Parts: sequence; structure tokens; C-alpha cells
Amino acid sequence: MTHEKHRRRNVLIAFPISRIARTDKLAGIFHYLSGSDRWQIRMSDVNALDLDGIDGMIITGNPSDAAMRQLESTRIPTVTIAIPCRRRARILRVETDGAAIARAVCAEFFSRQRYSSLVLVSGRRPFPGSSDVRTEMRRFAREHRISFAELSGRTGPLADLPRPVAAFALNDGLAHDTILAGLAADMRIPEDLSVIGFGNESVFCESVR
Repeated sequence: MTHEKHRRRNVLIAFPISRIARTDKLAGIFHYLSGSDRWQIRMSDVNALDLDGIDGMIITGNPSDAAMRQLESTRIPTVTIAIPCRRRARILRVETDGAAIARAVCAEFFSRQRYSSLVLVSGRRPFPGSSDVRTEMRRFAREHRISFAELSGRTGPLADLPRPVAAFALNDGLAHDTILAGLAADMRIPEDLSVIGFGNESVFCESVR
């Protein structure tokens, strides 16, 4: 008999089959989970869910009313990605750990080189856990005695910041705009400006290769 702590957890990744582009948002998660012997991955249409034996769910898209009723009736831990706010609030049972995201991003940046400025590119819409991301990045900047700035617009005063600059954008569209703004300010990528985005959107990932 397998001991409980070694049992593989069954994770359902659900997305709209009719919109394959949505899988871009889940590709990184899928590859991470698939590379571990802790998880058994099952893929599903978000509107045709089979929850038998499932330990946790990651879903994206816009579930139908019938799918929403099914999701609301279960207590399975659920993470949502890019789901309309009204629906997300009805089923979100796992909070985004913004502080953990920020620590991982800062560790990734500083594993490469020493930066003089740390930037959060937040955009106009709040990101779940964005206040924790902001707090943790400020703390990191203070500890390392470097500049911290938050840019909410598409460009911002990147050229005025001490170089090299490390920027974390809360979605890939903002990351793309940040790179374009850096190039317009005669900043070398990645020597003067390094950017990490969030979302794994293939359109933006391919455009900056």
C-alpha cells in the first residue's frame, strides 16, 4: 500500500477546447507539473468537467453556467487564470501568493547579475496578489540598497533609472511594451534592461526572441 504522502496528486487542467490559444497561459504550468512525479495531469474542456478522483484544478476561459454550477458545488482546491472577475470570485478557493511570486522573480533576476534598479510594471488592472508583489519587491530593493519604481503606464521613465534595470511586468503585454520602451530609450536588452513577464503568451514570447 502506498503511503499517503507519496501518493501522486491528480490535477485537472481545464481550458476552452474551442480556443486553443488559451493553452498558452497553462503551458508553463503543465510542463512544470508534468516534470514531477508528485502530480498526475489530466486535461479537459472547461465546459465538460469530469471531477472524479481529482485533487485540484487549474482552469482558464469563461465557463458556461452549467460548468459554473458544477464548480461551485465542489470543494476541490481551484486556481483560476484569466477568468472574468464575476465568475472568478464565485469559485476561487486558492489565493495567489504574490509575495512568493515576487521572491521567485527577484531570485531569478539576481542569480544572473547585480542590478541597480528594480521595477514593477503593473498596468491599469490589478493582478491577484499584486499588492503583496509590490510590498515584497520594495522590501527586496531596500535590503539590497537599490532603487525601486512602479510603472503603471506603457512606457514610464525607464531611461531615468540607474542601470542596469530589472523589470517584472504583471502580464506579457506589459513586458513587451517595457522592452519597446527600453529600446526607444537606447537601452540594451538585456545588458541595460532585463524583463520578466507573466502569462506565457506565445505571441509576445515569440516576438522578443
